[in-house]
Amino acid sequence: MLMTSKCKKTFLTVAIALILTLTSFSYAGLGVIESYAADNTFTFSDSGITTSTTGDGYSIDGTTLTITASGTYKITGSCNEGQVEVNKGVTDVTLILNNLSLTCSTSAPIVIKKECSVTINVEGTNTLTDAENPDNEDSTDTDVADAFEGAAIKVKSNSSLILTGSGTLNVDGSVCKNGIKGAESAAITIESGTYNVSAANNSIASDGSLIINGGTINVTSGNDGLKSKPDEDDTTSAGTVTINGGTITIDVDGEGIEGETVNINGGTINIKAADDGINAATERSVTDLSINITGGSLYVDSDCDGLDSNGTINVSGGTTNVFSSTQNDNCAIDYGDNSTWTITGGIIIGVGTSGMATTPTSGTYVAFGSSGMGVMGGMPASSSAVSISAGNSIVIKDSSGNTIYSVTAVKNANHVVFSSPDITSGESYSLYINDSLVTSSTATTGNGSNGQPSGNMQPGANGQPSGNMQPGANGQPSGNMQPGANGQPSGNMQQPSEKTTTDTTDNDGSTSASTSSDSDIQTSDYVSMYRMYNPNSGEHFYTSNETERNNLINAGWRYEGVAWNAPKTSDTPVYRLYNPNAGDHHYTTSISERDYLVELGWKYEGIGWYSDSDDGQQLYRLYNPNAIAGAHHYTTSEEERDKLISLGWRYEGIAWYGGN
Repeated sequence: MLMTSKCKKTFLTVAIALILTLTSFSYAGLGVIESYAADNTFTFSDSGITTSTTGDGYSIDGTTLTITASGTYKITGSCNEGQVEVNKGVTDVTLILNNLSLTCSTSAPIVIKKECSVTINVEGTNTLTDAENPDNEDSTDTDVADAFEGAAIKVKSNSSLILTGSGTLNVDGSVCKNGIKGAESAAITIESGTYNVSAANNSIASDGSLIINGGTINVTSGNDGLKSKPDEDDTTSAGTVTINGGTITIDVDGEGIEGETVNINGGTINIKAADDGINAATERSVTDLSINITGGSLYVDSDCDGLDSNGTINVSGGTTNVFSSTQNDNCAIDYGDNSTWTITGGIIIGVGTSGMATTPTSGTYVAFGSSGMGVMGGMPASSSAVSISAGNSIVIKDSSGNTIYSVTAVKNANHVVFSSPDITSGESYSLYINDSLVTSSTATTGNGSNGQPSGNMQPGANGQPSGNMQPGANGQPSGNMQPGANGQPSGNMQQPSEKTTTDTTDNDGSTSASTSSDSDIQTSDYVSMYRMYNPNSGEHFYTSNETERNNLINAGWRYEGVAWNAPKTSDTPVYRLYNPNAGDHHYTTSISERDYLVELGWKYEGIGWYSDSDDGQQLYRLYNPNAIAGAHHYTTSEEERDKLISLGWRYEGIAWYGGN
């Protein structure tokens, strides 16, 4: 059909209108790129600032530009000692940075004073460098101290900053302190653009809130990456980090992302952190702390906990890969005491060590590898040993051999927890490492518990479950010898120098440690751990202290020999606790478990010994749900472990490691 001249004109008008509508903005994640027309253009040089037109709304003092009224201002040029300030209370300000290079050594290159609203639109390539001396913050010269901002862009209290545009902004805070910093109740939002931020302290931090809707953000720092953690005396800031979109790369020496509330709703996020990957924490008396993941792609490689919430963790969408520390004092996914880890959707895998490994309290998941902690999470993992090395392929398959998920390990690990909509509770799943079947485990659903010790562990008449030592058998002889004033372990943990040997079977079903030498197995780096048995209470006790051992023998305890050799020191201490009412000792590498029992009334007796590296001799931990004393037992013997399991003891995984 031929168009008439009038139709062509109408079509052209509509087309032009449509093009203008579509090109007036674009989406990068949820970020919006807007176009702005400048009321005035300012060009910086080392000798001063020139303007394109005369007008009002600003003032110039040497190489300092002060914005005093609403409007749009384009800023370009280069200056080694320049600054842009937005006066207090000025709103609806847009600063167009167009190939601007600005350095300041007396204050921040850009300062947005209190109660302002400012948008920075980046065009071309821009660089802001904070060259302040960090000592200026505590200078005795009040003028110097007052001028100190400690950031390349400083957003003061109750002000807002929106970053947008199609260009690049390089923010350098590596000489002084922070990259971009928002004060109390300040709000920083990134919509679009590319931001390369380096800092000596925190890369992008805002006490009020930090929101990322789009753009490309690359941050490096000596401390934290993205942060919203108000000061202790701040009563108005929200303390939230929210990521809705964008491509974010974080490589920092502290926490990757930290806030009282961290929301991951979208975007592609890659975190390499020397501390926790994501941490929900507070300096204030705030109890509602959480990490919430509803969407996006999140990849965490941390040297401490991967996800660490001092409150709750909630996962309802997205894909999350977490790799944590190779040390047993951290885990892939950690949540607060008496809190929850809830899964209602999405995919999440946590790869780490077993010492403090956790599992979800709600939602369906499968876990592989022993948990040395034995108390955190909905249900235990499989008890089979798992050994993962950096670079190994990790594949999870269903019972039909179909691949459910695969990922490449970035560090050594021995525990995996995984959840996805493809997992069905009660079904069996297999873990393959480098195409070899390692172990299988049954998927389960969290029981709503946060995994703290079950039952009433409060010391007292009901402090431990009653019953005999061998569930279903004749069990432990009764008796009222609870070691205390007349034999309770105590002392200064002196290193032993001699031992005897024993070869008996105890009434609880365990066998004694057997040795063949009359002298301790010691090196300059290791001490022998003595194993003692109380035939009246059923408790096994462990100590490296010769005096303590001998006192217990005199009090009627049975000496069973050297159980293992412990390093004199390591990064993983084993904590010793005592229940004064049940007459029972407990040993754990878990700080959370230790603190929880102390809160319930157990006495913390200090560090008993240290765990070796995870390639050392395994100490198995078992639990008797019917025992009053001696409820937990620790052994290096697989035969003893299996015998106790057959008698009804619960295997709780690897507790710690001894020397080979």
